[in-house]
Amino acid sequence: MDKTNDFDYIALIRNQDDRGLKGLFEKYYHVLYIKSVQIVGYREVAEEITQDIFIKLWEKRDQLHIKSSVRAYLIQAVKNQSINYITSPRTQWQTQEIPKNLESSTDEDTKELEHLIELAISRLPDRCRTVFRLSRFGQMTYQEIADQLGISKETVKSQIKTALTRIRSDLHRHGVFYTLLMLHTTGF
Repeated sequence: MDKTNDFDYIALIRNQDDRGLKGLFEKYYHVLYIKSVQIVGYREVAEEITQDIFIKLWEKRDQLHIKSSVRAYLIQAVKNQSINYITSPRTQWQTQEIPKNLESSTDEDTKELEHLIELAISRLPDRCRTVFRLSRFGQMTYQEIADQLGISKETVKSQIKTALTRIRSDLHRHGVFYTLLMLHTTGF
C-alpha cells in the first residue's frame, strides 16, 4: 500500500470509521512493536506501548495533522512513547507489574533503578544533559528547546539521541535491563 492509502485510513479514522484504524493496525503494528522492543527491551511493555499508540490515534482523531508520512508519524510516536517509558522511572517503572518473586524488594529495586537512571543522566555532557532534561522533564518540544538554547532543531534531536544511547548503555553496564529481562522471560 502506498502513502495515499495511509491518508485514506486517516480520513476514515477522522470520520469515526474503525476500518481506518484496523487498516493501519494491520499494516504497521509489527513494525512499531519491533521498534518499541528495541528501545524498552520488554516484549510485554512494547506490546502495551504499541497498542496505546493506536488507542491515542483513535482518541485524538480530531486533532490529527499528519503532513508527510503516516508511517513516519507512527514510528516517531512509538519511539517517543518508548523513550518516555525508559526515562520516566517514577511513573513507569513503579507501575510496571513485577514478577511475584520480586515483590518483596520492589521499593528497594525501584529506588536503586531511579538512582542508576539519575546517575546516568548526571554523566551526560552539560549541553546534552540540559537538552535531555528540558525534553523529558520540562515537557518541551524539540523546537521550543532549540529556540530557548539558540540551537537548531536537528542539534536537539542529535543531543536527545546521544543522551538516550548513553543512558541505555550506562544502564546495560549495570545489568539493569538484562537482569530484569532474563527474570521476566524465563518465568521466574
